[in-house]
Amino acid sequence: MKRFDNHGNKIAGQIALPFDNVVDLREAFADGVIKEGDSTLYQITSVIQHVGGTSGGHYTANVYRDGSWHQCNDSSVTAPSGCVGRNGYVFV
Repeated sequence: MKRFDNHGNKIAGQIALPFDNVVDLREAFADGVIKEGDSTLYQITSVIQHVGGTSGGHYTANVYRDGSWHQCNDSSVTAPSGCVGRNGYVFV
């Protein structure tokens, strides 16, 4: 997922995950790549978030574990207010 444009500006569009954290990436594959029986469903288990721009900022991570999301921010782990929001950068 592209989060910065060709000029280094951050793309800050809202990103939302389905309730079950499963996304279907079928549309991201080129024609003919997916073979019969291949799954294009991926369960998102963590999201790295970036606040700031290309010249600096701060990273946090939201991790899905034991049925709930946890926000890891430096030395603290708390319940996040939302799963992703506008700062989602890398989805694992």
